[in-house]
Amino acid sequence: MLSLLAFILLCPPPPPGTEIKTAHYDLYAEGVDPEDTGAMLEALHKNLTRHFGAAPADRLRVEVYATYDAYKEGMKRDKEAEVKAGGYYAPGTKKAYLWVQPSAYFTRQLILHEATHQFHYLAATRNKSPTGGWYVEGIAEYFGMHNWDGKELKTGVVPAVTLEDYPAQALKQFDDLKQDLEGIVEGRVAHDRPLGWALFHYLINNHPKGFRAVAARLDEGAKPGKAWEKAFGKSTAGMVKGFRAWMESHAQPWRILWVSWQERGDRLEGKSDVIGIALLKEPADSLEAEVEVVTGTAKAGLVFGFRSGDEYLLLQVLPGNRAQIARKSAGVFSVVSAKEYEAGAGAPVVRIAMEGKEAVATVNGTEIGRLEASGALGLNAEGCGALFRVKGR
Repeated sequence: MLSLLAFILLCPPPPPGTEIKTAHYDLYAEGVDPEDTGAMLEALHKNLTRHFGAAPADRLRVEVYATYDAYKEGMKRDKEAEVKAGGYYAPGTKKAYLWVQPSAYFTRQLILHEATHQFHYLAATRNKSPTGGWYVEGIAEYFGMHNWDGKELKTGVVPAVTLEDYPAQALKQFDDLKQDLEGIVEGRVAHDRPLGWALFHYLINNHPKGFRAVAARLDEGAKPGKAWEKAFGKSTAGMVKGFRAWMESHAQPWRILWVSWQERGDRLEGKSDVIGIALLKEPADSLEAEVEVVTGTAKAGLVFGFRSGDEYLLLQVLPGNRAQIARKSAGVFSVVSAKEYEAGAGAPVVRIAMEGKEAVATVNGTEIGRLEASGALGLNAEGCGALFRVKGR
């Protein structure tokens, strides 16, 4: 009879995590909310079924691990070789594996990315890799770029804010590659996922008939250049110009300075244990937003006069209908002013408006302070999670 120790060594317990079943998925989840993730995957399944006009016949297995090491061990248990990436769809096991990333948005993007690979292979390619690197990764990123509010999943979007900023990356890559669209399509020039995402997004929304013809041939394993030529003819200067113009016109308006920001429904969400900041890319004379603190202590609002990580000002709402202006100068914080504001019917409305060289800071119309300030405008969340409904943007 085996001793208890021998039994444990021969039959190690399963890793800590949650197993749930949804209508189409068997999900193993560590480090993410399993119910929320399962609901999102079901919404993705609906979107992908609409895109492909078909769905995989069998149930789909997705495994989300808390760490890279756990992800590696999960693949090892299935006799899959180590894949040094955030995630992987394994045709041999028909499973999608991935691990939790630095932000909630990026983790969900990766879940959607790998689950899209899985669905694509099993619904459209007989579980074989399609041709065309831009297409293979482009479709996964197209459905990975999302807006999820816990109930509705919008895929194929250009988010207002992401840490990775794919539109900016894609445009830079395209120009660095001397706008060699033909080389990108044929796979003769190396490029990263953002450029594949941009090309997929551009084609499906601006040239849907040609795109569908190309995609059908790539799913069958055709040579990418031949598939493109049959659908579009030779790459023309007009196509190059149109693609580049699309990337320029779909730039994200916000850039993340510190770190966890995402679009959630019609609002932007910021979370930070310390100070989180997202800045408008373009200069502006004013910025106004409703701000609702949903987790932690109320300390969120706007940033203004931003010149560097050591030089900026914050307009923040605090508990008890109070607000303050704080300055960071030479890396040191100080409170410039603090006042009570009159509570309104909903979330407080914070506003910065430039009057000449002065920035006027108000909450619900109450002036908290005015002072000389030049620099970028943006949003901030300090030691909390907050939702911002930005007015007029």
